[in-house]
Order: sequence, then structure tokens, then C-alpha cells
Amino acid sequence: MPQSAALRDLGFPVRVRLETVPRHGAFDLDALPVDELARVETFGSAERRRQFVLGRLAVRRLVAAQHDVPEAKVPIELGSDGAPTVRGGFVSIAHGGTGFDAIGMAAFAHQPVGVDVEIIRERHPRLADRILRPDEAHLKAVLRMEQTSGVPLVWSLKEAVLKGQRTGLRAGARSVRIAEIDIASSRARAESDVSGPWRLTYERRGDLWLTVALAEAQAPT
Repeated sequence: MPQSAALRDLGFPVRVRLETVPRHGAFDLDALPVDELARVETFGSAERRRQFVLGRLAVRRLVAAQHDVPEAKVPIELGSDGAPTVRGGFVSIAHGGTGFDAIGMAAFAHQPVGVDVEIIRERHPRLADRILRPDEAHLKAVLRMEQTSGVPLVWSLKEAVLKGQRTGLRAGARSVRIAEIDIASSRARAESDVSGPWRLTYERRGDLWLTVALAEAQAPT
């Protein structure tokens, strides 16, 4: 599937795949094994089923290309934290959007990686104060922090790191500091109190922010 430059040209070794709802609305479920098909049926919401399928299709098609195996045979397991794991690398899955605008996103890398899909919409006026640390005051000027797009972007950057370190929001948004952000290149750097430095890239696709975070400790300099 075509990808835009911001996600394709990451500048570090991570692969990303996006899956969207087919135009005819019907999914090719042959890529999903029996246990995942059974899990799809447990979701009461059609929206949740659609998002789950998109995320799983994205990660299976991505990893299948890396391992040269059928998509349904990709050895995906669930870690103790409930997040997917694969042998020989790290994966992360995210999904967002609604209806025919839903999207699934997956990343594969040889070091910890996290992805996030965040809808761009107005947030609670105090959300910025709740997720920003005192040493992140520079973000208000860099992003102009208007509620519709700036706050969701900061949230997405932080959540991608939290997912990559496999703590999720249990660690809290303030445990991640956005140290640098370059709007022109759609790149950022973050420092996590839990897992150290991360590099990030992001892009806007319609009313969604798509973000990828890669642990920096083992990345080439």
C-alpha cells in the first residue's frame, strides 16, 4: 500500500504498513488465523471489529513480507502485557478513524517500536496542562498548542513511546518528555523516564495523526 514520505523515509530501520477499509467494505479474512477470527466475533461493536481486523491485517502482512511466510502463519503471540510479539523483532499495532475512514497501522523493527493513530479533534481545554511537564513549556510555542491539532499531536507522540516501551498509559503521559520537535521534517525526539531516548516521526493523514517511535539506545547514530 502506498505510504507518504514522512512514514516511508524514517531515517532509521523500521518498516510501516497501513491498511484501510476496502472500497467494497468486505475484508479478505484469509490472512487471519482461526483464533483471531474467533476473537473478532467477541466484539459487540462493528466499529471495534473493523478496527481490530485492520490492525491485525496490517501487522500480519508486514511481518509476512519480512519472514516470507503466509500471512495467516505469521507467528504472532501475546505478551504478558497483552500486546503482540513476534520472534526476531518488535511489532506495534494501532488503529483509529471510523466507518470507511478507519485505518490500521503496524510497525516492525529490530528494537522497541511503537505506533499511534490519533484522531484530530478539539480536546478538553486542560488536557495540555495534564500531559505536559514543566520542562516541556517549549512545546506550546513550537506547536502553538491549539486544541484541534496541536494537543492531539503531543498526545500521539507520547502514546507511541508508551506503547513502544509496552507500559501504555500505566506509566503516565508525563513520564515521557518531548525533548525536540522539528515541524518542517515531522521528526521529534523524546526521553522516557522508563526506557530512555526515542526518535519519532509523524504525519497528518486527513483527520488523523500517524506516529512512529523507535527506541534510540540501539539505533545507529
